[in-house]
Amino acid sequence: MAAGHSEDRVNPAIVERPHAANGEPSVASSIERLVVASEGVITKRIDLAILEAQELVSRTVLAAVFGGCGVIMASAAWFGLVAAIVLGAAPDFGLAAQVAFFAAINAAGAGLLISLAVRRDTSPQRIPNPSAPLREGQPSR
Repeated sequence: MAAGHSEDRVNPAIVERPHAANGEPSVASSIERLVVASEGVITKRIDLAILEAQELVSRTVLAAVFGGCGVIMASAAWFGLVAAIVLGAAPDFGLAAQVAFFAAINAAGAGLLISLAVRRDTSPQRIPNPSAPLREGQPSR
């Protein structure tokens, strides 16, 4: 075991020497063994919780990094696609007209996404209290 764990702090004089006439350990040494064992279990549980928290943080950070890179790459792909559409649909237009067309396609996409976001019902649904008494005219549960 590593230094500082409860197993290193056991008093061998109390734990190993029997105090009763029949050769069994005394109540005090049994209680000390119980306390030492409990401390060991608690220490191991705390160590396990710390390791699990570190793993969770590590996975979360990794997922955020990958997600951020994915968003950047998706944005680049979107802009490349829209640029290809603009250059293919309007090859003879001037640069200003092509940029305006590019902006219009992006604005239309943004407007569509915003309208979808606003249209979704985001209000919290009320869950009836099953222990509340029913009022007249209220549908049964």
